[in-house]
Amino acid sequence: MYGITLRDAMLSRAADFSRATSSVPIVYLGGVSGSVSYEPSEGDDIDLFTVTERDALWFTLLVLLVKRRLIGDRDLCISFVMDRAFASSYLSGDLGPLERRDLEHLVRLRGGTDPSRIGSGRGGVASPAMVFLSALTYPPWLAAFLFIKGCAVDKSVRRRFGEERGFRVRLSWRYYILDTVKYQRMRERAWEGQH
Repeated sequence: MYGITLRDAMLSRAADFSRATSSVPIVYLGGVSGSVSYEPSEGDDIDLFTVTERDALWFTLLVLLVKRRLIGDRDLCISFVMDRAFASSYLSGDLGPLERRDLEHLVRLRGGTDPSRIGSGRGGVASPAMVFLSALTYPPWLAAFLFIKGCAVDKSVRRRFGEERGFRVRLSWRYYILDTVKYQRMRERAWEGQH
């Protein structure tokens, strides 16, 4: 792939996935965050950052997970999904230096909104049908499945690759986040560097 950087190749894969999920109109903003957005290394995951319309997170997450399974690209990591209500409070809150850097480097693939402006309003409201579909896909089955699967994968990853590759699943009605040990330590170092 002469002339194409590792970053370009990884972003191209993410863009292909974004096109494959363009049938999900309730995705407000989709992009790539983390190391791939600024300086990837061989073997890095492609961290997908997704903001859905309000109350549409769990239906959207289900569609994204199914499409990723159909595409078969295991490096695509659906690691940060939140709805606009959560995004509003999260992005307008006290972000740490690492989160601010990731937001500044976010490569937008869908949606034209600057992510730093999502926090300026409450966000759109999903239709009653979408709230109903999200309620069907949230507790107990999808959330329980993702939490249990996340714990099992985390245990396997830690055993095979060491503690640094571990993660924990954080989820609610408004967000789904894979919080890696590596990212937690980077966040701590970034905070320490500021003080």
